[in-house]
Amino acid sequence: MKIDDIRSIRWSDYSQNYLIDHPAFSPVLADPTFTFPENSPDKKWHLFAHSVWGIHHFISSDGIKWDDRGVVIANAMRPYLYRENGIFYLLYEKYRPLSLVLSWIKGRKWYSEIAMSRSSDLKKFQRPSTALINRWRNLSSL
Repeated sequence: MKIDDIRSIRWSDYSQNYLIDHPAFSPVLADPTFTFPENSPDKKWHLFAHSVWGIHHFISSDGIKWDDRGVVIANAMRPYLYRENGIFYLLYEKYRPLSLVLSWIKGRKWYSEIAMSRSSDLKKFQRPSTALINRWRNLSSL
């Protein structure tokens, strides 16, 4: 897909919103990243987004009806997907269990890292590797 192709896209509101709803016991489904069908191995839409549970994977044949494949990476948020030389790279912020919920406590320190997982088929991801470690101890002091 080229820039001119993106510029020519006309979007319209789908009358039966929501296309994708947030999962049970999570108030959000946020920061989506996706790949177009022409770029995916199975020629389907693949979307990744995070809830308080972690990163969820959704698949669609038409971009309207989505199949929730569940949490693919727990204790993670802010996914970003890209493809290079036939390999998909999913980058995301990885945090300690319960850190997201406990981060709302005043003065609580935040520890996280940027991790990356690879996949050739968008179904099975390799064990993550660490790309960047957060050395800040208290973000409220910044």
